[in-house]
Amino acid sequence: MTRPTAYFLLTFFMTALFFAQPAAAESLVLNMKRTVTFTPADAAKPPVVTEETITFYPDFISVRFGTAERIYNFAAKTLVVFDHAAKTYMVHPLHAVPMFYDAERTSRLALKIKMNNAVREAGGDAVDKVTLEDIDLDMAFSTNANTRTAYLMDKRKEDGKTVFFPKQKDPLDLAAYKTREGTLAPAFKKAYKRYLAYETAIHPVIEDALLKESNIFAALEYNNRDVLRKTNAQTVLELKSSSVSADNAPTMPEGYTMKLSSDPAINALMERGLKTPMPDMNALKEQIGKLIEEEQYAHAFMVAAEVPLMLTGAETQKYHESVLKAGFLSAEGFDQQIYFAVTRSPANEADLAKFLNVMDSYKDKVGDKGYLLDYFKAQHIRKVIFAKLDHTEEDKVLLKQAYDYIITALENNPRLVNPFFDLGGTEYQNNRMTEAFLFWDHAARLAPAHESIYAIRKMKLDTEKKFPEFF
Repeated sequence: MTRPTAYFLLTFFMTALFFAQPAAAESLVLNMKRTVTFTPADAAKPPVVTEETITFYPDFISVRFGTAERIYNFAAKTLVVFDHAAKTYMVHPLHAVPMFYDAERTSRLALKIKMNNAVREAGGDAVDKVTLEDIDLDMAFSTNANTRTAYLMDKRKEDGKTVFFPKQKDPLDLAAYKTREGTLAPAFKKAYKRYLAYETAIHPVIEDALLKESNIFAALEYNNRDVLRKTNAQTVLELKSSSVSADNAPTMPEGYTMKLSSDPAINALMERGLKTPMPDMNALKEQIGKLIEEEQYAHAFMVAAEVPLMLTGAETQKYHESVLKAGFLSAEGFDQQIYFAVTRSPANEADLAKFLNVMDSYKDKVGDKGYLLDYFKAQHIRKVIFAKLDHTEEDKVLLKQAYDYIITALENNPRLVNPFFDLGGTEYQNNRMTEAFLFWDHAARLAPAHESIYAIRKMKLDTEKKFPEFF
């Protein structure tokens, strides 16, 4: 069994293991109606109504609506998303959710500061203090660690409801709830806290108030406005019924297929990569030697340069030094410009232009490895362009080109590891955390001991420490 296949099966069986636990505790089943209404009317979005079945288990939360289901697995720290109609599921780390909230909130605050600076430079009165817009951000992307607007919140009792509103003058209440009679069993309190963190978009002050009540809400409504107050999404959650079940955990249904990506083309690439064996190193060494004899030095160099993209650094050093050495020594036989263009990083846009021109000039000298030259071009583009604070239209074209180069490299060799880390990095830079982890997790399937995985693991641990309410 190959290592990637073993990792894939381990992931599946660990997921199944966590789902299949001996019955020793109860679960709480809640039937909920969710209605989301968008205003103003010209938003052209009719109310969205869903009937949801929410189940609190000791270490899981299940949220099912129609043929879709989300299962939060707190033992494995994963979110498993099911499509019961297609009999497929995808696995995401829970960490992606608070990481997205944190990054998106930071990004929007930066936009606010930028807008304020523009107003000030134009001679206007910029608003630098915490305002109602900041409350809106804490409603939509709330975490206990980064909220700064708790002191601006107030509440009142009205018609049996607890209503939350800003202390500053504002015509729209932020949220209101009614609690269910009785007392929530202690076994379900942690699940309830996690449910509020993941499945609602309310201010931490409101979450704290709900958690201090003796029971869960019977009705909860809240407003999520955009920063500029042009639209509002009002969510109303109504508890229709509840019951207690003897089930201790959800079960993994039989006959389901694990999807590695929601993009069919990417999913196919990933699956093909898991079935693609590592190249035979002796055969590669012979190929490199033959190319050198034929004085095809650039081609020999690129064959060798591809090997590290499939391995960890330790593997490259320990097992394949002779293969790489033979290929890289071939650089002595041709123009050093291509060697430097591939192995060094451009420091600025001027360097980038030179490196790209050099690699383009060698395109017809590397045999069937032209896609690899393009991949190295993509790495240089990403390094230089991503470092810029603002991207021009030309920058966006280059970044799109770099993305296409990476995909083309994987289409030619889906066993490459580094391109999947690159794709994950691109998604991370764009605050698409779930998609970032899909690429990073696949890189881990291909090379479980890769050096980059340790940085991702640390990122997860730091997230758990910073946002404990999600774990």
